Parts: sequence; structure tokens; C-alpha cells
Amino acid sequence: MSRGRTLMTFFLVTIVSAVIVDAIRCYDCYHCGEPFRKKDSKVAVCESPYDVCVKVFRDKTATEGGSNIHRGCAERRTQAAGCTKQNDNQGSFTSCICDRDECNGAESSTRGLTSTLLFTMMCFITIKLIMA
Repeated sequence: MSRGRTLMTFFLVTIVSAVIVDAIRCYDCYHCGEPFRKKDSKVAVCESPYDVCVKVFRDKTATEGGSNIHRGCAERRTQAAGCTKQNDNQGSFTSCICDRDECNGAESSTRGLTSTLLFTMMCFITIKLIMA
């Protein structure tokens, strides 16, 4: 394979990898309990336009004596990361959004670390290919 073709293939793989890495992963469960247990939830890879993770929980009075918690993917719209208390026809609820992988569980993880490692690895390979 020629050097030009090798570089073209590398850059194509890099672009595809960047798109895949950019998708956020969120815990996805309905009627999740607290304390949160990872084993009770699956992790969903959010597809466009969903670009943040959300955790929504209703007040106990709105769910007749028990907490009602949902976790999943959401579209950011205008809400900044953090929590807001809202009301609807079923009562009050709190909606918390965040923009890191698996951040809507009890623990947070760093989405940036994966992206940084991938970017560093791609830069290293590019330099090696150019110098070869």
C-alpha cells in the first residue's frame, strides 16, 4: 500500500472513530431505585439529537408513597448541566442533566479521558506514518 493511501485510510479511520467517541453513553432504566446499582441498569449509546444524560425523579407524593426515578438520554435544548425542579399534571419532579459518559448514575466517570487517550494515540500514529 502506498504512503498516500495509508495516510488516507488512517484519516478515514480517525474521522469515523471521532464520531463514535463523540456519542455519549447514559444509564438507561425506568423505575430505578436509590441507591443506584449499575447492575440494575443498561448503558445506552445516545443517538442524535440526544446529547446529554438525564435523571428524572418525582416527589414521593406524586408517585403515591414511592420514588419514581428514570435515567436515560435526552436532548439538551436550553437547560444547562445541573438540576431543575418542575411541575406537570402529575405533580412535581426534578430533572438533572449532565454531559459525561454514564454521569446519570450515582457515580460519575470522565468522558474526556477516553477522548484524550484516543486523540493522543491518533497523533502518535500520524507522526509515525509521516516520519516513515
